Amino acid sequence: MGSLTEPKIPVVDFSKEELKSGTQAWLSTSKQVCSALEEYGCFIVECNDVSLDLHNKIFESAKELYDLPTEVKMKNTSEYPFRGHVARASVYESLNIEDAGHLESTQKFTSLMWPDGNARFCENMHKIASIMRRLNEMVIRMVFESYGVEKYSDSHIGSIDYLLRFSKYQEAKDHMALPIHSDNSFSTILYQNHINGLEVQLKDDNKWTVYDPPSRSCFIYFAAEAFKAWSNNRIRPCVHRVFMNVNDERYTLALFAFQKGEIRVPDELVDDEHPLKYKPFNHLDYLMTHLKQIYASGKKVDYPIEAYCGI
Repeated sequence: MGSLTEPKIPVVDFSKEELKSGTQAWLSTSKQVCSALEEYGCFIVECNDVSLDLHNKIFESAKELYDLPTEVKMKNTSEYPFRGHVARASVYESLNIEDAGHLESTQKFTSLMWPDGNARFCENMHKIASIMRRLNEMVIRMVFESYGVEKYSDSHIGSIDYLLRFSKYQEAKDHMALPIHSDNSFSTILYQNHINGLEVQLKDDNKWTVYDPPSRSCFIYFAAEAFKAWSNNRIRPCVHRVFMNVNDERYTLALFAFQKGEIRVPDELVDDEHPLKYKPFNHLDYLMTHLKQIYASGKKVDYPIEAYCGI
């Protein structure tokens, strides 16, 4: 008789002091990362970078942001859809910092929200964004090295465009706050307050696993559609949703990684077992095509990468 054990979101320990490229700890962690992304499209990052004090400061600052008047938050605009202030009825609200890999972008956003300044907010958000960025770039290096294409990792990392998104979900009962989807980024790393709600689909079925972080210093890492294409279908994009069933507000910070310019499958990832599945594509063009579909329909719609550049 087969096992009836339900799959769990893998937990990967990034807290080891000796976690440096070339070490045994790095190699074993890289193997866990690739296995998790290939099988499930996600894993929990366990690290010691976020103290309880920093955790509390981050979400105090997030609440301070959402407590601003609506007319102030609406100043958060972008030339691209859904990258500024977004409010959906009374259940969901988000704000975004574009080019979030640089301190100047966080300073600019802070000045927009608080013309007289808010050094505490700026410091807290830049600190957590820097931690998330470092973790993402470690994962990228691990995957590239594991696949034997480490010579491309520096140029890939140098071409990342980061978007930091603050999201607030109002308390609700049995409410689908964010419908089923996979992200259109290359990767996403998410940090949440004490309220759960994120659910991931670990297999191609209709079963959902709640993301319940083991500690307040944990993140969840998602592979997204562009990562799937780059890997020539080796990596599985994480299918997820947000389902609210609590009497409290949920706050999250998500760092989305997009690639500037063209993404192509490395020649090294094409062989008889893995024939080429994707044409080279411009990530921003794919993103804009997807966002226009969402904007036109007025709701979240899936746009798998195969539909855009599949062979």
